[in-house]
Amino acid sequence: MRWIWGSLAFPFTDSKEEDLWKEQTWTVEFLVEQIDTEILQWARDGEYICFYGGEDKDWIKQFIDAMKSVKTESQKRIKMVYVGKRNSKEFQLKETIAEIKKVDQSGTCFDVKKIRFF
Repeated sequence: MRWIWGSLAFPFTDSKEEDLWKEQTWTVEFLVEQIDTEILQWARDGEYICFYGGEDKDWIKQFIDAMKSVKTESQKRIKMVYVGKRNSKEFQLKETIAEIKKVDQSGTCFDVKKIRFF
């Protein structure tokens, strides 16, 4: 709670956390404000931003291919950002990021340190 809300989280109770989440508006700024300022610029520029994660390399390749098709057919400016998977080991994340970069050189991946914050 302290990490997300800072001093607003005091007193650190379940009901206080529930109230804070009810008041929060989910925006790109809220998701990545302290993690990656480039993504905030994309949002300001009108880009569509697709966050995705996981460790299943086959699924990720299929997803990237599908999103490339959506991007082409819709003619929308779409940026894809790989955000990992909670509790992944560092070596797994590095392997997955390397595979993504082979398949989608224009995609963006949070580095291992940033993934932990997401």
